[in-house]
Amino acid sequence: MAGVRFGGDELLQRLPPDGAGLIPAVGTLAARLSARGPETQATIIECERILVAVGRAPPRRPHGAVEYRAWAKVIAGAGHDLYPEKSAESGAFIIGATLGDLLLTLELEAQVEELRRVAPNQPFLLRHATALDEDRERARSALVAVSRRPGLPPAATAILTHALTAPLEELLELAGDLEVALEPVLPYPESLCHRCAAPPRYIVTETSTFILCPILPNKYPRQPVLSCTAFRART
Repeated sequence: MAGVRFGGDELLQRLPPDGAGLIPAVGTLAARLSARGPETQATIIECERILVAVGRAPPRRPHGAVEYRAWAKVIAGAGHDLYPEKSAESGAFIIGATLGDLLLTLELEAQVEELRRVAPNQPFLLRHATALDEDRERARSALVAVSRRPGLPPAATAILTHALTAPLEELLELAGDLEVALEPVLPYPESLCHRCAAPPRYIVTETSTFILCPILPNKYPRQPVLSCTAFRART
């Protein structure tokens, strides 16, 4: 989730210099956000590759929270355009995006809570916590709506129902389970790619669905893949 890095950086930039007590906590959070730099960059590059693969020009790479929000809006719009309306792939994309919004909100809430343990009455942090509470409820309401989409596998519906009240750490685990549960709506369900820790990326055009492998030199192996020397089971 690239938004965790950008959202956290924005939080620290806007946080008023309110006493020395916050300095160690701010330093710890800043170091952790910095460590997410390579992961954030990899996510952005992978989104660019997907757009290029289907003949679309990617948006300019973001360098701050405001630019990130504009970038994410373009990426989300492109995703909606790529997947045929009411298709199984469209449903999987919308579910993933909605769950991602909830995960991002919970991650940002955890950052604010970490700082509030040191400065519980800091006005800026109090306002930020209130705003994130509202964001969380909106994200959960959106997840309720997508969990009611017709045609979802029963296992996916059960996971989404559980996800509505799950804390952050459990929700991160459920996200992986949801990918597996949605396999029946993905192309070539017998393919090893869906169970690989690589993990695969799904490229959908108007006429075909391609499974992109980030490991193999041949990025688009012939499907279904029933045997692969690079396969590593997702844990």
